[in-house]
Amino acid sequence: MPDIKENKVESEIDKLPNQVPVISLRDTVIFPNTMFPILVGRKTSLAAISEARGKNDLVILCAQKDPEVDEPESADLYEVGTVGKIVQVLDLPNNLLKVLVRGLTTANVLEMESNDSCLVAKIDYRIKKVPHSKKKMEALIKKSRERLEKYVMLNQELPEEILLGYEHYEDPEQLLFFRASYMDLEMDQKQELLELEDLSAQYTKILTLLTAELE
Repeated sequence: MPDIKENKVESEIDKLPNQVPVISLRDTVIFPNTMFPILVGRKTSLAAISEARGKNDLVILCAQKDPEVDEPESADLYEVGTVGKIVQVLDLPNNLLKVLVRGLTTANVLEMESNDSCLVAKIDYRIKKVPHSKKKMEALIKKSRERLEKYVMLNQELPEEILLGYEHYEDPEQLLFFRASYMDLEMDQKQELLELEDLSAQYTKILTLLTAELE
């Protein structure tokens, strides 16, 4: 089992901006420590991408409470999202963009306002609470791995190579979201997992979800 180490992003939070453009997500939740492609077509989101690329490539990715809302405002979005870095942008027909983002860390939205073209959020980065007991954390990691192994073996759509990916992650939060990203979770389950501030509570939630899938 890898050593439990501090999340490198969290150790450099003081270097990150406290105000970033907002990308609203209609039907998904993006986790930290994952790469995810999103299709961007709404004017406000296109403007947010443009603004971020002109500065530091950082945005906050907030899920919509109701995916049917076409032009969401601050009240339509969850107040906890993932700060992400734009890695790649591809132009598509019909004024669409395919944007590859890398989730960095979670943040609370303190305030959200609209400028001339997009929503901009003032944010407070969240520091994950890690259990004082290293043994407890290692036990949670071990149990979740054992359950995920069974989950992968029973789900033919998932490649077994997923299990080899563990060796690339050194801290428990990276392991957590690596596992969660391969689970078939409902959007509200993903958001709940994202919002939990205590790492042991997140692992307990993952274990509960995996157990339910295996029954």
